[in-house]
Amino acid sequence: MVNSRGMLFMSVLAAVSMVGCENTSPLEPPPPTPVAVTITVADSDSIGIPGVSVTCLTGCPNQLVMTTDNSGRATPLGVEPLVVRVEKNRYVSVERQVSNGDTIVLQRKSAEATIAVVLPYPSEDIIPGTFAAYEILYSGVEGVGVTCLDGCQDSQTQTSNDQGEVTFFGMSSLRIRAEKAGYIPVTRTVSINDDDYGEVVVSHEWPSDLAIAISQLELADVINSGELLLHWNTNQPNRGRGHFFEQGFVYVDVFPNDRLASVWTLFHEAFHAWQWLKADRTDVLAENWHRSPEAQAYLEALAKDIEEHGPMPGLDDPWGEETTPSYKDPLENQASFFGEWNIGPCARKRGCGNRQEELAKMYEQAPNRAAYMEHYFGSPPP
Repeated sequence: MVNSRGMLFMSVLAAVSMVGCENTSPLEPPPPTPVAVTITVADSDSIGIPGVSVTCLTGCPNQLVMTTDNSGRATPLGVEPLVVRVEKNRYVSVERQVSNGDTIVLQRKSAEATIAVVLPYPSEDIIPGTFAAYEILYSGVEGVGVTCLDGCQDSQTQTSNDQGEVTFFGMSSLRIRAEKAGYIPVTRTVSINDDDYGEVVVSHEWPSDLAIAISQLELADVINSGELLLHWNTNQPNRGRGHFFEQGFVYVDVFPNDRLASVWTLFHEAFHAWQWLKADRTDVLAENWHRSPEAQAYLEALAKDIEEHGPMPGLDDPWGEETTPSYKDPLENQASFFGEWNIGPCARKRGCGNRQEELAKMYEQAPNRAAYMEHYFGSPPP
């Protein structure tokens, strides 16, 4: 028989024995800390692809979307391995598991691509004698035969519409050839952007009148490579104005009834291209031209002519609406001297005498500059 005191003692003993008998299973470890996981997205040539959308599907604290940099790399934060989806227009999307340092190769897919064949032109009327910072715009060239040489499903030839556009079905990089009478044929690799669009800039052919000058000025390579473009504007009423753009572009409005004057303008602007090349393709020719050795030599020859013989009538006088003698603007004076040395003063309405007599005057009245021309460009054309 157990009395009440005994029962109380046993209850207390049982309670004490329960102390410390809670669940003693080990605690769960903390979640892994996200780390930087760098992946590269490249094409089949192992070249990184910029602008690829990378979406982290699993392994990141939150679903993360980022874009590859110029090297094709992206670095999401997550716990390896990640599962990502990569996608870009004109490429086949890929979804796969990746770890730090992995490369995902995207395959190009064929799609419609529009290529525009365009010709540059200035944004506003040319102001003679200035190097104003005109904006260069581009207009489509109609009737250009464009052949896809590589990157299309089949060899295709199209003719550009009134916007200068053709459409091919091909990859994101197309090798094309563009040809039209009056234009320099070009073969170019055109990159198609995310809007399925690319451009080819073309140039008018240079008039045959400048064949010798192009050789003298060593412009053939930059003309044929498309680094020096020409817009020889005969398509609208104009005032015979010309301009050289430091981006490698010559623009000349052709006089409707006086082609020779327009050719003289082109000689002048082509010479500015030579000055530009000698000044290491400076962005501001008027400010930096004088730093080249060729410019320094001309400045010396010009100073001697003025000191020893005075200004050459017509050439060194103010011309047009100008009031300042042209020899005080050596950059323009040199280009003008080259033009007259090549084709004479007839183009500038200073008389159309015998070519040899006119040359003799230049050698008599500006002998130092004439000698400069011979030193750099050989004998004057007959």
